[in-house]
Amino acid sequence: MGMIDLKGSPIRKNINSLDPGQLSVFEDKDGRFETDGGKEKYVGIRAKEILSDVLNMETAIGDHAGDKTRIAIMGEVKAGKSTFMNAVIGKEVAYTDVLEATSLVTELVYSEEEYVNLFDRDHNIVKTMQVEEMLEWMEELSELDDEEKIAECQKYEKMEAGIRSDILGNMIFVDTPGLLSINSKNHDITDEYVRETDYILWVIDSHNLGSKAVNAYIDKVRDSGKPITGLINKVDDPEKKDEIEDYIRREYGAVFEDIFFISAKKAWKLRSSGDEKWDESSGLGEVIEHITDLACDKEYSVDKTMYYQYQRDREVHVKLRERIKERKQNYDANMASFSDIHNRICKSVRTELKRWQKKEFFINEREELYNSDNVQFSELLEKYSDPGYLTDILEDKYKEIVGFIQKKWEIVERSLSIAPSEILIDFSYDKSVIFEKTASDTELAEEGLESVKKGLKHGTAIGIALTGYWAWLGPAAAKVTFLGALVPWTAPLAIGGAFAGFLAAGKAYAKKNETNRKIMQETADDLYQKVLIAAEIECDKMYKALVSCSYYYYRIKKEEFKSAAAKLNFDFEDPTYTEFMDSLDLYLKELDENIERLKMQDIPEPPAVK
Repeated sequence: MGMIDLKGSPIRKNINSLDPGQLSVFEDKDGRFETDGGKEKYVGIRAKEILSDVLNMETAIGDHAGDKTRIAIMGEVKAGKSTFMNAVIGKEVAYTDVLEATSLVTELVYSEEEYVNLFDRDHNIVKTMQVEEMLEWMEELSELDDEEKIAECQKYEKMEAGIRSDILGNMIFVDTPGLLSINSKNHDITDEYVRETDYILWVIDSHNLGSKAVNAYIDKVRDSGKPITGLINKVDDPEKKDEIEDYIRREYGAVFEDIFFISAKKAWKLRSSGDEKWDESSGLGEVIEHITDLACDKEYSVDKTMYYQYQRDREVHVKLRERIKERKQNYDANMASFSDIHNRICKSVRTELKRWQKKEFFINEREELYNSDNVQFSELLEKYSDPGYLTDILEDKYKEIVGFIQKKWEIVERSLSIAPSEILIDFSYDKSVIFEKTASDTELAEEGLESVKKGLKHGTAIGIALTGYWAWLGPAAAKVTFLGALVPWTAPLAIGGAFAGFLAAGKAYAKKNETNRKIMQETADDLYQKVLIAAEIECDKMYKALVSCSYYYYRIKKEEFKSAAAKLNFDFEDPTYTEFMDSLDLYLKELDENIERLKMQDIPEPPAVK
């Protein structure tokens, strides 16, 4: 058995720490691997189920390490399993046609004093009888209908028969329930014994070849790594044997390590009648030699099983490591992209403030002063030089730009829900879309799509690596809140203090020189320059406040992603993430060493993990 501690897997530890029903970052419901166009495509994986199955297989092997070799007989109902067992043992120990529909397992062990024990679900012996009494009990069961048989046998976990037979000297023979019967529990019971057995003898009815359900279950057992021998039963017609053999070797050659063609019914009939050549004429002679060899080589079964399981374990861990790294790349890309969005918004704000100061700020007021008569000039000069008026202009612009910032972050939020692979945003300053009425969810979605199209059209795009990431966050992703983002900023009422004295002198001078147009224009220009200087100082303060406003949304998104990742057991910015990945790499290294060691035992390669 391997040296690696499967329980030491950091992924197992993580999954096992989850609360019932909690989704892990490592698994998706009903996930699987698929091949798309010749390339393997990762769709998801039932990590918890697969890794638990691997661990259970190793545990079962350890629990039965000191036992004799366990050989299980499997197959669908009516395939002839019980008849085969009776022929091999040499006496009637498996009552045909009775237990096929039940979930009762029969274990045959060697014993000088023959007996039959029935065990309950707590592994306690609840009934002991002789083989003859067991056959009488079976006779009584045969008279019941299927539902009554099932109800009676479900009282017990298994039946153990101690039989004095040489072939049982080094092994335990297990007759499992018939598959594809009316009792759906038979699959579950058989699954349990796949873990606990060493070798499997799969009995196939040659009169019923090609069953998809049977083939699917054989593939499932094959994936476990348990060595499987194919027993093709009911081969009674020599003329059809070649045809059957060609089909079996073509269809099952890669599944069965050995294949035998037998007639269990003929063997049991001849042996019961005392025919000494029963084994040669029925094909069971070679099978018995094969079984005897298997009983002496438990180590091969253990090595092959664990080789397959380690490969399966490795496939899962490698896939999940890739997924974790992809999540980390997405996370880093998200952080970088949101930072880029914030920086581009701030750049647009800076550009707009400069444009506004140069192209729009106080331009209309200056023109009105230029074109006013002496009476209007005095009134306008007093109005426009009032600190409250100037403060209102600056604050209105501030609110307008805050609306722009909010609008851009709204587009980010809506785009995430509409096109999670990337966000396309037009960062140009467009006043017309800033102040709009509150829209319905449908209108917002439509607007979001238009924003995406518009961003693409203008060629100004921000790509966010959110492929698969948004769905992963699911309900953990909160919406950006657009309340509280308005960073307090107020233009001081003393804005006009810097030129108050000038304004008083200007007003008096304008009245004194009522008809001097040149003086009026010079006064308007001086007022414009004074106001522009004061506004430039305030715009610098305003810009810092607006940067903080955008940063508010950026910080919210960053915290959302960090919080969601932490809820799914990973904070990618925490040192424990690096420790986890280092631990995972070490585990895979140890797993590879064990796989390489087992590979030297001439074990056939396992099929690809499904």
